[in-house]
Amino acid sequence: MRRTLPALLLAATLAGCGGNTSSGRYVGDVTPEAAGRACEATRGLLQLDGTHFLFTPAEGVIVIQGTRDQSGALHGSATFSGASHQAFVMSFQGKLTGETISGELVTPRCRSRVALALIQRGLGEDVLRN
Repeated sequence: MRRTLPALLLAATLAGCGGNTSSGRYVGDVTPEAAGRACEATRGLLQLDGTHFLFTPAEGVIVIQGTRDQSGALHGSATFSGASHQAFVMSFQGKLTGETISGELVTPRCRSRVALALIQRGLGEDVLRN
């Protein structure tokens, strides 16, 4: 009985980590559906830590924070004060499938397709929540 208890504890611990198996950094293209002055193709970086993520759609200073549910769906947004103090909302909706993330980035001026691939697995404990 004593030998099986550590094995059961190890199995329970590993099962609890199952939600973090896709933690890591994902990089790829952010491609506008229609080209225009406010819509340029860029590269995006998404950092996923279990159920939380940070997405920088243009590898810049704008960061969208969000969550991932058990099905792999990602949802996040960021709101800024735009011209005339009107709200400027950026939203990201995506889906994690294997080692890729596909989705859509929407702003008041642009709608873009997002295609990201895993480049680094794992981020450590609670990197994005501190």
